[in-house]
Amino acid sequence: MHHAYPPDLLSFVQRELAAGAYSSEDDLLLEGVRLLRDLKLRHDQLRSDVAHAIAQADRGDTTPMDIEAIKIEGRRLLAQAS
Repeated sequence: MHHAYPPDLLSFVQRELAAGAYSSEDDLLLEGVRLLRDLKLRHDQLRSDVAHAIAQADRGDTTPMDIEAIKIEGRRLLAQAS
């Protein structure tokens, strides 16, 4: 199946197909739709998580954060990644 693309997307599709990243245009489109679906699902989950956190905060159901402990953990993770 052949699809019409704007020039910037057409060149991308052609490069991906030429590189052998996808066996067909349909395979590339299916992967794109899957990625879009997954992105939207993650976005919806994030919205839900944020709404839940805001509701908790509005109820006063929170605990203070230890900023120094967070910094220490962040530095430890950065050192681990290096």
